[in-house]
Amino acid sequence: MSDFVDSDGDKLKIERPLTYEGRAFVTIEGSGGGVYVSAADLPMVVAALYQAAGQQPPLIARRVYFGDNPKLHEKLRVAVNGVLVERKGHRLHLFGREFDVTTAEMIAGALLELVEAATAEPDPELLAALSETLDGALGGEGLFDTELLARDVLAAYKVEKRRQP
Repeated sequence: MSDFVDSDGDKLKIERPLTYEGRAFVTIEGSGGGVYVSAADLPMVVAALYQAAGQQPPLIARRVYFGDNPKLHEKLRVAVNGVLVERKGHRLHLFGREFDVTTAEMIAGALLELVEAATAEPDPELLAALSETLDGALGGEGLFDTELLARDVLAAYKVEKRRQP
């Protein structure tokens, strides 16, 4: 199916097994063994490869399907939860503005990073400590969901921290 050969000539073989739908079989040629990787685990495998190489892993988004035609690239316009996105040649229209494909790709990347930051789970110990601190500072009367406040503070801090050089 697909092979990767490194500079030393070692071959990583990636095949679609006949018996395991939705999985890939990965072997190192001559090793005698291999690993089945499910489609759902592919982003984690890719992230692990990047991290092992000392690089930040890419953001991987799931494909979005609309209606009977799963091929979004064949559509010229689509509404995503009420937000209209149109493709006109090599330009995209979004929020009533027109963007070249490079800018649209940068916007998509920025959105993915912000979604990643917004959905990341904070350190449980830090969350508990901050929640307890907020609870004490706000009087501990249950008027506020201090865990939710702590999550928001930690998410905002993470984004601010990442902006620093």
